[in-house]
Amino acid sequence: GDPLRVGSFQPTLPNLIGNPNLENPTIDRWFDRAAFQLLTPGVSTFGDQRRNVLRGPKFASLDFAVHRRFGLWNENTNLEFRWEVFNALNRANFALPNRSIDSSSVGTITALQGDPRVMQFAVRFNF
Repeated sequence: GDPLRVGSFQPTLPNLIGNPNLENPTIDRWFDRAAFQLLTPGVSTFGDQRRNVLRGPKFASLDFAVHRRFGLWNENTNLEFRWEVFNALNRANFALPNRSIDSSSVGTITALQGDPRVMQFAVRFNF
């Protein structure tokens, strides 16, 4: 056997035979699948696709915080209330598309990334 699995080598980059960028990408078709050519399985060669040829969807998240300090008995003692909102607009950010060229779902976005809107409140007593 081959317990360390060092006996096989598979190429990781396909050949780039066209422009993969679409003018109006959708989550079902983020890039042009026909722009890539699979290499022959078992042949130890790399394809000619260069790095960063594909771009994923934009990620945008707006965080927001408000805090207020109230003085108490003297100038060194106060109470602080804080409200924080992460992803305040509750925007859905799409994850990267499937990039496995030999998969039937290549170019399809099937997941979200990042968290939904999250709020937290805090009270702090300073003395």
